[in-house]
Amino acid sequence: MLWSKSQGLDEKYPLLSHQLDTAASAQALWDRWLRPDLCKLLEATLGPEARSWFAYVAGQHDTGKANPVFQLQLSSNRSEPWSTTFRQRLEQEGFGCSVPLEREERLRRHERVSALELASADIKDGGEIASNWISLTALGHHGKFQTPGTKSDRNAFRDHAGGRWKVERAQNTRVLREVCGLLPDTDPPPIGGVAATLLAGLVILADRTASEIASVTQAQARMRAGALRLNDPAGWISQQRDYFASRLEETLGIYQNFSDPAAARTAIVGDFELRPLQEAALKCGDGLWFAMAPTGSGKTEAALLRHSTCNERLIFALPTQATTNAMMKRIQYVFAGGSNVAELAHRLASIEDFYARSSEEVAATDDISAGTGTAGMASGLVPSEFLRNGTARLLAPVSVSTIDQVLAGSLRTKWAHLRLLTLANAHVVLDEAHLMDYYQSALAEQLMQWWGATGTRVTILTATLPTWQRDLFAQAYLAGARAAGLTSEGAKELPQILFPSHHELPGEAKLLQQQSYTIDLDLSEASEALGDSREAVSDIHMQWVLEHRTRFPFARLGVIANTVDRVQLIANSLREQDIPVTVLHSRMTAGHRRDATNALLGTLGPLAEANEQTLPQVLVGSQAVEASLDIDLDALSSDVAPAASLIQRAGRVWRHRSLQHVQRRRRRIPGKANLPIHLVYAEGVGPSLPYFASEMTRVREYLRYKRSLVMPDESQSFVDGTAVTLGDVSEENLRELANISREVITSQGIKISVADLQYEGVDFLDFSKLTGEDVEEESCTRLIDQPSITAIVIDEDGAAGVPGAWHGSLHELEEIDATDHARIRLAMEASVPLSGKIARAVISSYDGGERWCHLPKSRVISSMWPVVLSSSPITYDPLLGVRLKDTK
Repeated sequence: MLWSKSQGLDEKYPLLSHQLDTAASAQALWDRWLRPDLCKLLEATLGPEARSWFAYVAGQHDTGKANPVFQLQLSSNRSEPWSTTFRQRLEQEGFGCSVPLEREERLRRHERVSALELASADIKDGGEIASNWISLTALGHHGKFQTPGTKSDRNAFRDHAGGRWKVERAQNTRVLREVCGLLPDTDPPPIGGVAATLLAGLVILADRTASEIASVTQAQARMRAGALRLNDPAGWISQQRDYFASRLEETLGIYQNFSDPAAARTAIVGDFELRPLQEAALKCGDGLWFAMAPTGSGKTEAALLRHSTCNERLIFALPTQATTNAMMKRIQYVFAGGSNVAELAHRLASIEDFYARSSEEVAATDDISAGTGTAGMASGLVPSEFLRNGTARLLAPVSVSTIDQVLAGSLRTKWAHLRLLTLANAHVVLDEAHLMDYYQSALAEQLMQWWGATGTRVTILTATLPTWQRDLFAQAYLAGARAAGLTSEGAKELPQILFPSHHELPGEAKLLQQQSYTIDLDLSEASEALGDSREAVSDIHMQWVLEHRTRFPFARLGVIANTVDRVQLIANSLREQDIPVTVLHSRMTAGHRRDATNALLGTLGPLAEANEQTLPQVLVGSQAVEASLDIDLDALSSDVAPAASLIQRAGRVWRHRSLQHVQRRRRRIPGKANLPIHLVYAEGVGPSLPYFASEMTRVREYLRYKRSLVMPDESQSFVDGTAVTLGDVSEENLRELANISREVITSQGIKISVADLQYEGVDFLDFSKLTGEDVEEESCTRLIDQPSITAIVIDEDGAAGVPGAWHGSLHELEEIDATDHARIRLAMEASVPLSGKIARAVISSYDGGERWCHLPKSRVISSMWPVVLSSSPITYDPLLGVRLKDTK
């Protein structure tokens, strides 16, 4: 008689039906989706009946819907016609339906009612969860652990959700215990915070998959046909478990590994011989693995080879949206021979070509008869509508993500337990890990401890990792594993970093043999006598380009500046000299940035040697150039930057070393025996931004009297010898140390504490903190002092010629339906991140007024700032990107 779901349905869906569905879906998740080692972890706590307990608690999550406020929707709408009739039926059956207005709010959140019903002891913030974890899992299934611990809550529950309501809940409980294989009076085993977090996340997934509209409507149809009957709950569970197991392939997706090691090797490295790092990857066991090797060592392939040794999901995280998009193309190529659901996870992912067609469209046109796929699933990687948004994208069998999406798992925010489950149920690869600053590293530290506690395989790829950062990550991972009893390795000083090397923890680092090469250095300093340091630095870069264009007219030249303003100044100066320039930085529309990246890969990528007509080239870019962009320059001029970043930037020069590449490079820049890098330094805090001035001074001092660097021999000493750490207390570094300390302290206020979850007395208050902060996740994974917004550039008539801009009206933008993915992709192509003075100018232009005439139908679009170029304080240069009006 009681119901659970109605939205989008022709008739209400019974409460017991949904409870049985969720239990059946939980069994399917355990059998087909959950990583085997996580099953073992839960079995170590719950015993051999772990699967049964999970199915039972999943089924119980909505038991609180058996209360008058939910059943009659008293807190939302009293006037619907069905409510009066239904109330009469309930009262005839003995259900009390009179609830005072002041009590309705206490019973409105059904997850709180579920928690109160399932509690084995009084629920309050300080109550331990060891024997009260079933209540906890129900409490968190809508994303937050908000405990109903007040006396008023408990009184409302006892007075108005008791009687026949309690009898009904008890009857459903007996049914669930029986069909899940649990004896009626069996007490749940006590568990700790890590297991409780995993189970709470799993309950959310079981509920989501059971609540999918297609699943509910098929169950209703089978009920009408007599195939599903509530008076046969065991048969219901059996049939629905099989249904949800097959449905998982189209919702969450089931990871399909390579058919055998030989197929994996062919897909990942082709016919090439394995390099030493790649050989080591195939022998690497579980746990944390550092792969520290220069550009060109095959680190990406090593990570994928390690991944191929276990049949588990993959999360591959990178530092920027551009590098994430590029990596997705590589991952697509590697997995082209199989069938896997995949997702690209970052804020602007929807504009990428990967989302041009849904999995259903791809599957419909796939030539199954030709052996290119399996029924219902296309070959290669395809997206899923079920995983289209937000956190869900990390749930895919293959997820290629920005580091921000992963680091969001360390934040105290809604759905934290689902994110932690997601991150524990995969092999996680962190690429270019050295680009995480102190703040991000403090967030990553908590995830490392979580991954250690859950025995998650983690691979860290980096060309250069400072010792302090390696120690932070390694000690956190080992601490989590020790507290969980997964290792007996005691706390001890970690060995000195060897470079290049790979290091499996616990264990010793193993040196890799790598042929040395030399970087020839040329350091210029912008004198204060030259006036504005910004213009002085830019002039030095421009003169370098002009000189090299004269000496080497066919050379591929690159300039990397540390700020977008300097990039624009340099590029504009070169344009005024009639020198063709390609520009790449963050202050460009997503469509413009994507097109520029693709153009660079076409002219400077690994296949560009076949087309000599693309030369000469001059690239001017920001940090967006330095990581995972597979381009090959002949010579580079760069602002002085942290050592790790400079090594990465050098990795864009002489990157491709085949005989063909070497021969043609010698023709373009004759007389150059070693890789040439020109560096420009200017003293002071302003010219050093966004880096610390003291660190830039250290880099300058380290390189001042050096004419070359031998790589990789001197790489680690360069990185460690120039890093600013909390151990530096000199007066010169005081300002920067204060900033570092502020970064670390700031992170304490919003990040989770895995140590609290592993504490023996973990309680409801600890879980309330876990989901207790209302923060915008992605913005909190980077510490930005200045205002930051995402704008949508509107060039209504196209007169400004803005690449990627929205060419319709503001009204047309507002009218885009949330399900119209094609038009949302077009809108996202016009998006651009803005910060500092440009963001302030845009915000001020509204002068407190509404950004939108009408609230956009798409939630994604409504979070952005519309900028109509004809009436805004900014302009858009088709080469340089966004600028303030009247900017030279």
